[in-house]
Amino acid sequence: MRIGFLVWNTFQVGHFAEIMRQFDEPDVIFINRDVSGLKNFDPQWLTRYGAYSRFIRETDLASLDGEYDAILAQFTPPLSKRWKKTKLVMCQYSMAKPKTAYNARWLASDLGLVYGGFSDNIIGKMCPTVLCGNARFDPLFEKRLDSEFLGPVDKVGLQIT
Repeated sequence: MRIGFLVWNTFQVGHFAEIMRQFDEPDVIFINRDVSGLKNFDPQWLTRYGAYSRFIRETDLASLDGEYDAILAQFTPPLSKRWKKTKLVMCQYSMAKPKTAYNARWLASDLGLVYGGFSDNIIGKMCPTVLCGNARFDPLFEKRLDSEFLGPVDKVGLQIT
């Protein structure tokens, strides 16, 4: 199965990092937008997740159809027509702002990965869903937190007893 992760900033890369671990050689597909969204990001960082990177112009996203079985994204790709061969899997990334967390973008998704029952109750009316929690916290709950990934964060405040 060929899987891609469509991103344009480092937040999205970090959000997908734990999900990437679940696939053999996934591609992280960077949309060429404003490079400031990737400030100081080294794509070599992805190798620890077995992932490769590639860059594509936003106007060329339609060309990805059929190249991947599924592409995961936090957003609806700007396409004039939906992909026919490649499934779009949208991933919830926040619950903080209802107007952005639960908007109509989910209608374009073939599958939605959501945090829990509250989100499923809303998003599940717009697309099929799977409750998966927030994968970004997996290392914390599995006690395999990567201090390099954390960066300048007070690690004491993240301890779980």
